[in-house]
Amino acid sequence: MSDAHRTRAQLEQECQGLRERVDELEARQHALTGDVLDSAAVGLCILDKKCRIAWINRPLERFFALNRDDLIGKHARQVTRDHMRFLFEDPEAFSEGVLASYENDAGSETFECHVLPSEEREERWLEYRSEPIRSGYYAGGRIEHYFDITNRKQAEAALQLSEARYQALANKAYDIIAEFDADGRFVYLSPSFEKIMGFSTSELIGRPVTEIIRDEDKVDVEKRIGRLLVSGAIGTRLTQVRHRDGGWRWIEGTGVRFETPDGEIRLMAIGRDMTERKHMEEQLVRSERLASIGTLAAGIAHEINNPLGGTLLAAQFALEFQDDSDAVTNALKVIVRQTKRCAEVVSGVLTFAREGRSEKRPADLNAVVRHARDLIRSYAKERGATLELLLAEGLPELDMNEAEIGLVIVNLIRNAVQASAEHIRLLTRSSTDFVELTIHDDGSGISEDEKRRLFEPFYTTRENEGGTGLGLSIAHGIVTGHEGTIDVESELEKGTLVTIRLPLAGDDRG
Repeated sequence: MSDAHRTRAQLEQECQGLRERVDELEARQHALTGDVLDSAAVGLCILDKKCRIAWINRPLERFFALNRDDLIGKHARQVTRDHMRFLFEDPEAFSEGVLASYENDAGSETFECHVLPSEEREERWLEYRSEPIRSGYYAGGRIEHYFDITNRKQAEAALQLSEARYQALANKAYDIIAEFDADGRFVYLSPSFEKIMGFSTSELIGRPVTEIIRDEDKVDVEKRIGRLLVSGAIGTRLTQVRHRDGGWRWIEGTGVRFETPDGEIRLMAIGRDMTERKHMEEQLVRSERLASIGTLAAGIAHEINNPLGGTLLAAQFALEFQDDSDAVTNALKVIVRQTKRCAEVVSGVLTFAREGRSEKRPADLNAVVRHARDLIRSYAKERGATLELLLAEGLPELDMNEAEIGLVIVNLIRNAVQASAEHIRLLTRSSTDFVELTIHDDGSGISEDEKRRLFEPFYTTRENEGGTGLGLSIAHGIVTGHEGTIDVESELEKGTLVTIRLPLAGDDRG
């Protein structure tokens, strides 16, 4: 064999070796690429430039419950028509979307598809993305991505259901539902708002809520908005809100803070029209005041008779010693002092019986307790009961209606006296967020059945003694109207403990 032929044979042999080496490297690279693709969370399908399936990774096999060995090498259009289109809720839409991507050689296609469940296949939502391959071994082909978006779709469906429920509730709810931004401006009003308050949504959206709040309540509302932004929730409060016709409605409302999906802080308030109930409570309070004045009549007579007796003696003494100027002066001082005492008693009764709007102002709870004690002390003494005050010093002032809280205390003491109590202890103390008043007696106590109905209007355990059943109901209404709480603990023949907690003003809270 000539040298030329030998050289050609050697070259062919070397070329064959190089081809085998390249094929081996390509096989290794293909295997490595396949391992990488199989480990991906995304379903992947690679098409060559003739639109034949070159590779399908394991996640896509699992998504569709298909064997890739049955599909590799087949034309993608055929596989779409014969195998994959029937896996979807909307097979026509899937086929149209996929085939459109094959026609769009230079562009990308994206759509969502819903895979139906079967014995081998889970239900899931996928996002399909198809893009051309511009370089490498499969240049001219396409790569198809199937992203599992099931969790996102489930979250969207849950959100849509929640929004639908919220809208259904808001549209049909009798209570007012309103949303505000962080500055207290309206951003949403339920249909019930227009029914109750007369304003249309367009009249208030973007405007501050304080525009329709009574002047004396505006500062309080602004403070509550501030607390809501910090704490995330607030208790209920009665507030007077202006109706479109210029009148005022009593709205009992509470609120919560939340964030929108965009991270914007929003406030939601839920309010109930309590105007009619408020009017009824005012009527009941007036009735109860009249009933209480009857109970206090004996005590008033006693409190006035004592200083009047002293006044009479002092006057008689002055007449007997007209020439003794010092004695006359002292006697006249007694007359003045005792007469002032009479005036104080009468003034207390007038304050107790006074009608009017439930206006609150800073006041000392201890002073209210002492005044209530003075009003009913004679009533208690005549029935064998002693009153003991254990009042903490330095209590912070509370925003309260003194006459209303005094009425509550008088009623509770009277109840204890009527329960055959011999000793009644009134104790005050302060905490971080409230001031507490407890009234403990050693009377006959209350049964469990009676305790469950204590605050029901017209329920009384002393019907034979003329009880109206309004006292505790009114007390409960007054305390809750001050954003406070009233609780009763009692056992038969072991006495009763009533605990009242009234919140501190916003600036005093810890």
